[in-house]
Amino acid sequence: MDSLRQLESLKLLLAQESAHHIEFLLPSNLRRLTLVDFSWSILSTIGKLSSLEVLKLIRQADGDGIKEWDMEEGLFPNLKVLKLKSLNIVSWKGSGDNFPCLEKLVLEDCVELEELPSCLWETSTLQLIKVHGCIYSIGDLVRDIKGQQMDYGNKDLKFLISGEIEDTSSWSD
Repeated sequence: MDSLRQLESLKLLLAQESAHHIEFLLPSNLRRLTLVDFSWSILSTIGKLSSLEVLKLIRQADGDGIKEWDMEEGLFPNLKVLKLKSLNIVSWKGSGDNFPCLEKLVLEDCVELEELPSCLWETSTLQLIKVHGCIYSIGDLVRDIKGQQMDYGNKDLKFLISGEIEDTSSWSD
């Protein structure tokens, strides 16, 4: 795919069984990327794409037992929009130098997600955080991000939270 130098937008629907066996060589000028049924192992490669502005990650591949996304430093230098949908991760970690240009974050149906990366509290470019179908504690973290952003002078950050669900891991039989 590296020979497709004019390609700016790509949506890959990966077969569940092949998602772990694909080596990605994406064009460096790619601006928009959607991955469906992907393996987490490819994200460090994708995070280095300097032109990438929009990334949508939808459903991680079956058998991908990854529960924590611990981002390497310096990934996603120009990403403006990030959508995570129907992922099985519990913990998402990242430092202050991740997402320096992020404007919009969408978390949808990530029912196991309990932790957000610290870089979200520090990213002054954030304009919108939209959360749907996640546990209550994620909504609380987003409200905390809003408060921190206001302290930093980002008074324009909006957040939309809907469809919050109870954290079932704390239920007892």
